[in-house]
Amino acid sequence: MPTKKNKHTRILLLFLSIIVPFCHCQAQDSITLECNAPRDGDRLRKLQIDVVSHGDRGKDAVWEVIRTDEGKGYTQEFFAKGDSMVCQEHSTNYYYTTCGDSLFLKGFRNRTTKMDYVKPVLHRTKTMAYGDSISSEFMARGTYCDKLHIGMWGRNSVVADATGIIINGEDTLRNILRLHRRTEFRRTSDTRHLPDTMFTDAYLRQCIDSLPCDNVCEDRYLWYKIGHRYPIMETVVTSHVQNDSIHSGIATSFLYLPEEQLSDLNTDLANEKVQERMRLRDEAASGRKPRDSFRDMAHDCSHGGTYDDFPIAVDARLDADGNRLLFDYVMKEEGELSLGIYTDGGATIAQRNFGKRHAGAYSEIIRLSEAINIGYVLIKIEFGEQNKVIKIRK
Repeated sequence: MPTKKNKHTRILLLFLSIIVPFCHCQAQDSITLECNAPRDGDRLRKLQIDVVSHGDRGKDAVWEVIRTDEGKGYTQEFFAKGDSMVCQEHSTNYYYTTCGDSLFLKGFRNRTTKMDYVKPVLHRTKTMAYGDSISSEFMARGTYCDKLHIGMWGRNSVVADATGIIINGEDTLRNILRLHRRTEFRRTSDTRHLPDTMFTDAYLRQCIDSLPCDNVCEDRYLWYKIGHRYPIMETVVTSHVQNDSIHSGIATSFLYLPEEQLSDLNTDLANEKVQERMRLRDEAASGRKPRDSFRDMAHDCSHGGTYDDFPIAVDARLDADGNRLLFDYVMKEEGELSLGIYTDGGATIAQRNFGKRHAGAYSEIIRLSEAINIGYVLIKIEFGEQNKVIKIRK
């Protein structure tokens, strides 16, 4: 059981490690067609980075971008063509259309492959907030090099499955809502023309029923910063299921930060209004203008620093073996206290709920389920309605 300790020099220094508020995505934070549908004339710059693990689903997740080497750059351009909005990427044109309050993918073209969706893929509905999900079935037919006939049948699901922050070096991107798009399909090809009977709802149902034991799967994770039209980060993972065995494929991540897109995006009044709303909300919640620096958001306990509005001072460190977290803290007032420990990729290591504590000094030794071999961990401290994040080096 934790015991109160007399004040001494180390405890007095704990007040130097207090940090600023951890901001939650609110229920009203959502992805909408008005603010997030692609627009004619927009151009994005994408940078391939080390693979970012998608981590767990849920609220208040933490994802970190690690850039050991400067990756290859790509561009993504949007332009209108007839009743379609075309996305040009990796020498392929993807054709989207809006029907009612939904966005559909209806085909794609490149130098070798042409595909038209007999039943288009549902990509987005009018509004998606945390916890919302949609699903659809699709089928497509096309050709490869004008010689091989291709058929494709499958299902697509999209869920807004996580909220949190992205740590990119010393910058912290807040108010993040992540979408997980999962596409499973079967495909076939033949030098002969594929009969129309293969592109009916009945045949589609047969293919859907067989997907659990034979399919190609793409999991695409899209991180949106509320108030910006396009994702700011993306991870794509492919796999193949054959005879009930899963064969892992390729994983790739891309980063396209908002500040790097300013010269290539048209004026976006809809998102400017959202950004202003978010700014006012953050100021009202914290009593000060919001910070975007990683030093402000996830403070390194070895360097100190103080913010007077958070009622807990903390000194936390890992033991030499990385098996235990030594957690000393001073509470300036009574309240409910809980703790979450996470890897630099946002995966949960341990969670503790200490319940109601009186004002005073305390020490905890938290045994971890596995030794920490990474450079540092992130600790989220919850005190009543307030939250803080600190970084602990090994």
